[in-house]
Amino acid sequence: MKRLLSVILALVLLTALFSCAETPDEVIYIYGGASDPNRAKLKKMGQQSWYPMYSTQINAGEEIDINTFKECMLTETGLWKPAEEVVITSFVPGSDDEITFRGAWFNIRKDGFAAGDTGFSAALKWVCEYDGTYDVHVAFSGGTSAGGPEEPYYQADGAYIPAADGVYMSMFILDEMMFCVDSYSLPAHRIEQTEYDYNEIEMKAGDTVWLVADTKENGGWDDPWWYLRIVRTGD
Repeated sequence: MKRLLSVILALVLLTALFSCAETPDEVIYIYGGASDPNRAKLKKMGQQSWYPMYSTQINAGEEIDINTFKECMLTETGLWKPAEEVVITSFVPGSDDEITFRGAWFNIRKDGFAAGDTGFSAALKWVCEYDGTYDVHVAFSGGTSAGGPEEPYYQADGAYIPAADGVYMSMFILDEMMFCVDSYSLPAHRIEQTEYDYNEIEMKAGDTVWLVADTKENGGWDDPWWYLRIVRTGD
């Protein structure tokens, strides 16, 4: 009887092992949008194949280099932040003062808001887990909807506020840039809701998809929002 039970247990374990090893026909990954069981949780680096990233390369537009991005650090309060600081010359005309930026406004959230800060571009990287064919849908918007000033001005306390210069929003699939949109070049300096579909893309485990928000010189008023849906449709 004991031998029979041992054999049955071994068969159960083997079945479970092979079941786990099988690649599912359809796997869904979602970043942003309404709450969904498949939506990125972003509670730790690499969870559900998502990686919050930052770069000190800014104002690069179509020349942005995804190889300059590094993994963010997770603060004790659960925020993804740059793991370093940058020193930038003051925006005030004629001033040589240097200001240290630590990414105070840098924020990559699970609801699709992924903003850099002055001195830092923000990105979210997805890494493919299974070889196969994938359909990719992306929607995005960004720019000065929050009412950022179009011209520089001084506040009542004398603080100088540089003009909101917009944001470059770009996407990479398999290291190829699919688009790069400059919000400042559009009416009202705003990227209205825009959507693209890239279907039947052959991917291997380790291949990547990137969403990038390049803050330009001024990281304020960028307001970049993303929705990304990646579906494995077959081998």
